[in-house]
Amino acid sequence: MVNIGGSMLIGTLATQTFEDFYYTVYISTVTVVMLFLSEIKPKVFAASRPEKVGRFIAKPLIFITSMISPIIYIINLLVGNKSEPDKLTICELDYMLKSANDLGIIDNKEAKFIQNLFSIRDRKASELIIKDCEITAIPIHESLTFAKELALNSHLKRFIAVNKHQQPVGVIFKSDILASLLNGNDEKIIAEIVHPVLVCSEEKSMMELLEKLYRTDTHLAVVINNDGEMLGVVTLSNIQESILSH
Repeated sequence: MVNIGGSMLIGTLATQTFEDFYYTVYISTVTVVMLFLSEIKPKVFAASRPEKVGRFIAKPLIFITSMISPIIYIINLLVGNKSEPDKLTICELDYMLKSANDLGIIDNKEAKFIQNLFSIRDRKASELIIKDCEITAIPIHESLTFAKELALNSHLKRFIAVNKHQQPVGVIFKSDILASLLNGNDEKIIAEIVHPVLVCSEEKSMMELLEKLYRTDTHLAVVINNDGEMLGVVTLSNIQESILSH
C-alpha cells in the first residue's frame, strides 16, 4: 500500500513539474530506487539476519494480526470462505529438516533420526519381522507336562501359544513353564500361565503397531498374513532399533 500510494503521489507531482523527457527519466530513476530500497535491500538484510529480524518484527506482526483478525473473520463469513488453517506437508517438513542440517542447527545423526521418525508411517510390519527368529507354536490346551519336554529340549526362551485353529493367542516363556513345574503344578494347562500377545496384520504400519504396543503395554507382536498364518514376531526394541539405525 505504501509503494502504491507513493508511486501515485510521485507520478502526479512529476506530471505537473517535468516535461515528457525528464518525466520519463525521473519516473525510471524513482522506480529503480524504490525497488531497491523497499524490496531488494530489506529482503537481503532480513535473509542475512533472520533470527534478529524475526525477533524484532514478531511482536508487531502478532499485534497487527490480532487487530485485523476480527475483520478477516467477518469478511470470511460474508463471502462464505471456510478455509482451513495451513498444514505442513511431509515434503515441507523434509525441506525444513534439510535446511536446518545445512545451516548446522542439527547434525547428521539428529537429521537422520528425525527422518526415520517420518518414515515409520509408510513402513509395514512385515519389514520389521526379526530375521532368523525361530517360532515354535504350542497348543494352549496342552498340559505343562507336555510343555516341559519342549522347554527342556529347545534353546528358545519363549513360545507362541495357539488355539485349535493354529491362530496365535498368547506367548509363554520357558521360565514360566519351569517355575510352575518346580512348584508342583504339573496338571496346569498352558492357558493358565500364558501371557497376552498382540497379533497384527503384515500390512499394518509401523506407526500403528508402535502405538498399539504402547497402549496395550506389551513388547511383542505376532505378525500374520491374510490367511492367519504366522510370519514372525516383532518386538518393541526391534522397532526402536529400526528408528535409530534405519
